[in-house]
Amino acid sequence: MTVFSKLFSYIGSIAWQPITMFGFLDAHPYGGVLSAISTVIFCMAAFYFLRWFTGETKIEIKDKNHSWKSIKITSKAWYCSICEELLLHGFGVYCDCCGVCADAECLKKANQTLLCKIMTSKTDSLPHHWVKGNLPLGACCDVCHEECALEPGLVDFRCCWCNRNVHEECLPDRQTLCDFGPFRNLIVPPWCIQVVRRKGSLHKHLLLKGVKHPGWANWSPLVVVGLLPFSLNDYGGLEGQCVEFFVVFIEFIVQTVNSDKPFYNLS
Repeated sequence: MTVFSKLFSYIGSIAWQPITMFGFLDAHPYGGVLSAISTVIFCMAAFYFLRWFTGETKIEIKDKNHSWKSIKITSKAWYCSICEELLLHGFGVYCDCCGVCADAECLKKANQTLLCKIMTSKTDSLPHHWVKGNLPLGACCDVCHEECALEPGLVDFRCCWCNRNVHEECLPDRQTLCDFGPFRNLIVPPWCIQVVRRKGSLHKHLLLKGVKHPGWANWSPLVVVGLLPFSLNDYGGLEGQCVEFFVVFIEFIVQTVNSDKPFYNLS
């Protein structure tokens, strides 16, 4: 009992110390504890402020991973790219970069087995990146020129680079290399993107270093800036108006910019 009495007496003597760090001299029952917590919070806030203030302003781009968005922000029916089941009541996600779709149970497998668009490449040519199903209404086959996706389900294919559609039976007759379609002069091809690794980052994110000319005549890449308020960006809101651009353009070309620093991402 004597040991416990001394321990409680020592803790009590610390707790009753006045808070003097920020100039408060009034004693408080938990003064020492509050002073320590305040110091920790102040140091953390200062650390993150300095990190933000001195941080690099280069555009961060994704590397191989899908960019998932809720299918609730779209108005079309979606089929899971893994189990091929119709997703009801808006429960599911789709990649706004390549167009694959998954429900909650198949999301992990989709990340492991379905490749997204490549962001960088060392070769100056690219094969078609065919994604099965979820074609837009009225899509026509680029080989036989007949309408695609007439049957319900995950049927037929669409290239997420040139947006051409083909029937499954017509796929072998389509040329292998992609020419990026009618929007060729607006797109930055992967071999033109120069990236660097973020220094000191545990996750080794890629940063955009520069963009070189692909050598195409009349090439004039389009940059789309979506200016979204913080609250609308968090809850979907206007996001659906910008998100479809990812299907045509490489992801870093479409920037969703927070309203308080509209040009921070475009350095």
